[in-house]
Amino acid sequence: MRPVFRAIFVAVFIATSLGLPPANLSAENPCFRLLRIISAENENVDAWAEAVSALNPIAWYRLGEQSGVTAYDETGSFNLTYTNGVTLGRPRLFSGGGSNTDVDINRGSNQYIIGDPLPMLTEFTVGAWIKTTWKGDYNWFFGNTDTSTGNWNGYSLRTDITTGYLAGVACDGTTPPACGSVVGTQDLADGNSHLVIYTYKLIGGNATASLWYDGAYDTTTSDIANGEINPSKPAQDVRIGEFNNGGYNADLEIGEVFVAPISATSAQLAALAAAAGDAE
Repeated sequence: MRPVFRAIFVAVFIATSLGLPPANLSAENPCFRLLRIISAENENVDAWAEAVSALNPIAWYRLGEQSGVTAYDETGSFNLTYTNGVTLGRPRLFSGGGSNTDVDINRGSNQYIIGDPLPMLTEFTVGAWIKTTWKGDYNWFFGNTDTSTGNWNGYSLRTDITTGYLAGVACDGTTPPACGSVVGTQDLADGNSHLVIYTYKLIGGNATASLWYDGAYDTTTSDIANGEINPSKPAQDVRIGEFNNGGYNADLEIGEVFVAPISATSAQLAALAAAAGDAE
């Protein structure tokens, strides 16, 4: 039962129990006003989940666990592992998304989240909610490239190594690697919560990549000379908070990381941002 109908049902039940006729279930009835507030909050929760689900993600990490070492995938396919004491149960980075919490990844403690490879995609949308004050090399939000294996085939959402701005990078799996990037105009190291999104689409050897920041379009790079992901090359382990095997750790709070097998439209991304509510 959807929350709004459940709230109406409960309101009717309470009113009936109190001997109130249905006519008293007006907008001025205090019980109904309270339940409308609860319903509206639940509808916001549903709106966020529905907006993410509409992208048909192949992986979705809410990172709301309160204990343990498993970061569960909402799709049920690609669970990850919290490593070296990642702090769970941090306050939510945005007002939507229900009562879920987020996590804190500490660079000094070599903390990160890792798991088995996802399917290699040549079209995707990667998104996450992040908060950071650290402006350094490879503040890594999500990625599946690993230089220690000599295989850079894959993609990552992170900060740019030179500017510290939002960046999306894709590599083709050759040795040495050929990588292409799209670098945004936003400095993320301001201590505020941000919704960051990277879209990518490879058609006929030409890749187009775009960045979105807090629901607004940031920048696009078209016909990327390098960074043409090779689906025939093996994929690498998924990493959140760490680039490479044992190096370049991130320092941030993060939640709601998702990967969808489409390059989302502006309308889909606007709906996602609207459903998230306000940054906390």
